[in-house]
Amino acid sequence: TAVGAQNADSALSYQWRTNGVNISGATGSSYTTPAATAADSGTRYSVVVANYFGGVTSQDAALIVNGVPTAPIILVEPRDAMVNTGEAATFSVTAAGTAPLGYQWKRDGGDISGATASAYTNPAAVPADDGARFSVVVTNAAGSATSREAVLMIPPGIAVTPESLSATVSAGLSAGRAVTLGNSGNGALNWSIALAGAGFSAVDSRTAGGPAYSWVDISTSGTAIAGVNTDEGVSSLIDMGFDFPFYGQSFRSVRVYANGYLSFTNPASLYDNNTLPNTAAPANLVAPLWDDLDPGAGGTVYGQQTDAGTFIVQFEGVRVYGSSLTATFQAILKADGTILFQYKAVGSPNTVTVGVQDAAGQRGLQLVCDGAYIANLLAVRLVPSAAWLGFSPSSGSTPAGGSHIVDVTLSAASLLPGVYHETLRVSSNDPTRPTVDVPVAMTVVLRPQLGAIAVSGGGQLLLTWSDATNGVYLDCRTNLVLGDWLQVTGPLNSATNCLITPPSDQPQGFYRIRTP
Repeated sequence: TAVGAQNADSALSYQWRTNGVNISGATGSSYTTPAATAADSGTRYSVVVANYFGGVTSQDAALIVNGVPTAPIILVEPRDAMVNTGEAATFSVTAAGTAPLGYQWKRDGGDISGATASAYTNPAAVPADDGARFSVVVTNAAGSATSREAVLMIPPGIAVTPESLSATVSAGLSAGRAVTLGNSGNGALNWSIALAGAGFSAVDSRTAGGPAYSWVDISTSGTAIAGVNTDEGVSSLIDMGFDFPFYGQSFRSVRVYANGYLSFTNPASLYDNNTLPNTAAPANLVAPLWDDLDPGAGGTVYGQQTDAGTFIVQFEGVRVYGSSLTATFQAILKADGTILFQYKAVGSPNTVTVGVQDAAGQRGLQLVCDGAYIANLLAVRLVPSAAWLGFSPSSGSTPAGGSHIVDVTLSAASLLPGVYHETLRVSSNDPTRPTVDVPVAMTVVLRPQLGAIAVSGGGQLLLTWSDATNGVYLDCRTNLVLGDWLQVTGPLNSATNCLITPPSDQPQGFYRIRTP
């Protein structure tokens, strides 16, 4: 009997078969054989069930006539297995025939001692097991049957160490880290690495050492952008005067939208702000203040290239739709890919979306969506991950049992203090773990400056420095230019001064402060 689900558009049809040949007229969901004879013992029956979308064939069922010796018939063959190193693999067979049935499993043609059941489990796999072939001979008093050979496959197995990276780096400096990619399986592990996180990190003027709010007014020097002076208005593409890198692409032109955002590609205007990233949000989005704004009711939107690598869009006194509230803010795009949002006066700051996202709506950074974040006289700097996170090599092939080291560089050369996040995605041909995400976090701190050195009682020196940065070291040498620096003390954490006794072999000299 065959049972299947159907609906009005996909009625099921049936065709029964014996030993692979259609049985004339056997087109119901069940089939009854004629009166069995001794010659029928061992006959195989199956059914093909089909509908408009396709068909499927059942496994064989065997007819065994009581009292007639019937040699074993294999109904379900052992199947190939793929396991990782260290995992067990089980092979099984379904057979029919006159009882009792005996079983003998073989590996590569040789008997496996003690493997005499209908199933066999190979113990924890090792790379040498890759390609091993397992079969079974089923026997009874009437004969025997040998199954197909099932193949055991040990695929490449990726091991990523460590699975997260972090560093505290002084502004202007950089730090190096390493990720080891190992292959615990069999065969070549082919891998590649790409950025897969938000793509940007943000630091605002409320962070110590963050960007300073400094309004760049273009309301008199800039040009009122055509097409944006109505509710739901959209400009034509505007040439920024330079190529702007954004999520692995490069754009020279941008559209400006009445609802407080920019896009390099999307032509439609959306007044209803949304979360980010989101496929329902505009593609290639830069949103300083995505809200239902209405320049047609009041205010002006300006644009200006202020230098070779800077383009500014300024919303000046633009009305919030259906309200007397207004918003004055600007987005400043730089040729190095950084973005600065500045908010002079925002009348309705808690109903907006602020952030960026890529073309597919899969990667993006959301600073806020319908919540508290925006404030008057606030500056927010967005930095692309590619500006501070580098890695090499970006792809490779690792042999079984081997490993590769990927060098990762975290650079704070042009960054302000704050925390920067990204994700490295390792993709490989490991079938059970095709992607591994490695979160990366870099905390940028102010680089402390050595201040006054005062002589204390007993010949001790009191050294002070500017900021309480963790991991501070103090070094000394007798010559300002020549000779090796001698570490006096460190690391010092959460301190801005230290009382030291000069080394006996360097009672006087030059001192420096050093951070990792």
